[in-house]
Amino acid sequence: MKRAQLAINSVSTGGKGLEERLAAYAAAGFTHVEFALWHVKEYLQSHTPADARALLDKHGLTCIGGFEGGLECFTPPAQRAQNHAQTLENARLLHALGGTNLVVGTDGPADPKQGDPLGEMARVFAEVAQQAEPLGDHPLHRVQLVAHCQVPADGGGGGPPLRASQCGRLV
Repeated sequence: MKRAQLAINSVSTGGKGLEERLAAYAAAGFTHVEFALWHVKEYLQSHTPADARALLDKHGLTCIGGFEGGLECFTPPAQRAQNHAQTLENARLLHALGGTNLVVGTDGPADPKQGDPLGEMARVFAEVAQQAEPLGDHPLHRVQLVAHCQVPADGGGGGPPLRASQCGRLV
């Protein structure tokens, strides 16, 4: 592995704020960072996304992506719409930081034996990604889906349970 392939994830570090974290990452020799987006959002309470991007540049760091929450596929429509709007906002923030990957988990159906849960997840992800198309080169066009399938361990008697290996990258 080459050093340029390594990144630090802000969720795995301490610090009193974004400025301290980024300075420490650069001092440790990292050039890439993946954000727990709440670290950036805390900074944005008194700064702009352009300020955050300038801070990355100042320390010679590149944002490769980030995460915060999941993309809901099986919740009631009003709740799902609010969640999808937040996911799009997170993608816009990552875009402003130069990030290219938005990592999200997802929920699961109440009854995984009904219908095609993985197909529904893929449909919802494609729908939300399409909403991001007017934004151009956008993290949702390269979204990494981490599906947390909520399936009873015994499969509920209707067939084999979904295994983690069946809930990987869908988009």
